[in-house]
Amino acid sequence: MRTLALFLLCTPLLLTGCSSQQATPTGLEQAAPQELVSSPHWDESVSDTDIDGIQTISAGLSPTDQRCQLELRKHGKMLDVLLSTDELVDASGSVVRWKVDDDKIHAEHWSTATDLQGLFSPNPYEFLLAISHAHSLTLEYTPVLYGPITLRYSLPAALPDEFQRFTAKALSVVAQKDKEARRLKYQSEYRDCENRHSYTDKNYAECQAILKESGYSLIDLFQ
Repeated sequence: MRTLALFLLCTPLLLTGCSSQQATPTGLEQAAPQELVSSPHWDESVSDTDIDGIQTISAGLSPTDQRCQLELRKHGKMLDVLLSTDELVDASGSVVRWKVDDDKIHAEHWSTATDLQGLFSPNPYEFLLAISHAHSLTLEYTPVLYGPITLRYSLPAALPDEFQRFTAKALSVVAQKDKEARRLKYQSEYRDCENRHSYTDKNYAECQAILKESGYSLIDLFQ
């Protein structure tokens, strides 16, 4: 009887154990604190050379619950960032929200892999640069059959050697995008000023001041 009682006592615990494969929706801002892996590492692999003589080098990282792997891919001079999902995602893509450490949240539309079980970052260089000097990554995506799912990754101290070489290009890409965003900002301000003032209006000098502050010529501002 004592053995039977112990068995009945333990049975609910066995039946309610949490599988590491179960998809549990959470919110990015409310992500439950999880113990990070003590020694996270990138799992590197090299594919066979393709018809053009180019190899694909991959580096994968699993989250704390081992569910969806984050993968860096280098094919020649091209870089991709892929989130492999356990669940199907919409063929048109999905909004992915992510942040490193306690930094700001980025919201981007990631494109879908051909097998509908993966998402590609639209800004792999910016993403690589962000994770290169961070300790943790929190990422949220929405599959077809569930609500938003939050994943948390403990980041290794350094990127794999093959991907560290992309950081210089990543810095250049980010700088160029910031420059373009600045140009578009002044372009918008200049257009708004033109809409308020005519060319004969004495207040049109306000528009010229905007142009001077931007550092662009009128032609370059509207290139």
